[in-house]
Amino acid sequence: MIKYDLVIIGGGPSGMMAAIAARENGIKDILIIDREIELGGMLINCIHSGFTSKYIEGDLTAPEYIQSLVDKLIEYEIEYKTSTDVISVHTNKTIVAVNEEGILEISSRAIILAMGCRERPLGYKNILSHRCSGIITSLSTLKLVNRAGIMPGKEVLVLGSGDPALFATRSLVLEGAKIKGIIETTEGLSAINEEVKNFIKDFNIPIMLKSRVINVFGKERVEGVNIGLLDENNKVVPNSKSYISCDTLVLSIYLHPENTLALKAGIDIDSESSKMILKDNMETSIEGIFACGTVVKGYEQINKIEIESELVGKYVAEYLNN
Repeated sequence: MIKYDLVIIGGGPSGMMAAIAARENGIKDILIIDREIELGGMLINCIHSGFTSKYIEGDLTAPEYIQSLVDKLIEYEIEYKTSTDVISVHTNKTIVAVNEEGILEISSRAIILAMGCRERPLGYKNILSHRCSGIITSLSTLKLVNRAGIMPGKEVLVLGSGDPALFATRSLVLEGAKIKGIIETTEGLSAINEEVKNFIKDFNIPIMLKSRVINVFGKERVEGVNIGLLDENNKVVPNSKSYISCDTLVLSIYLHPENTLALKAGIDIDSESSKMILKDNMETSIEGIFACGTVVKGYEQINKIEIESELVGKYVAEYLNN
């Protein structure tokens, strides 16, 4: 069995920053485990700028920001294993994981859960029931366009206006796609990032507020949709239906905390929000197991994640030093 002082499950920004903070507070034997082939979490699918790092000057793109954290891990000799799936976490702080090396049994004095979120379409039952191609989530769109260089379609309709959806819209526009519109069921854009909201405005992308897709047309591939206006009760207004042609629907998704491991370990989870219940020092209901990042609060801006992740690194160091 391999032994460490601290094991962090999740190699996104929150996991890396927690590891760096723990190392700066005296913890030496640290391991980061991530199931993807490289560190970075959801940000590995993004290319936009607007990031700042305490380890490098200037306005950084997402890849540059991630690399600044990876460089710090290397400088601090913090070990990390990518392409490694954690199968289980136990109350005695042992971890079972698997990768190309085989099954790994790891013992740790403390654990930080930083698994992030997974995408889950929310409220698209009438759309997801269609078997035609051309229906894709916003995060999958970012991955295809920014990492694989593949365009999912030419004439795109975006459903929802959260940050992932608008970032996907921007990437599609920059690669030459025609955005037929952004459909939002509420009275305003729900994105937090002001830069991407300004991009949508500057490029005159049509925004249809208080609207919903009623029907999807197409056999082998999406050909178009009917949309309708919504009243104050979110019911479709009679005779408000209109047709929009498109070959792709990008669905804004709900980011659900990736808490499967926490549930299996017996960590207390809030039944309504599906989020872990934490103490003031960000420790879970199991002694010695902490959590940080979007697995705790859902989608959040990176500057807030930085503060929280550095805090949990300090809290873990205090726990281990005591």
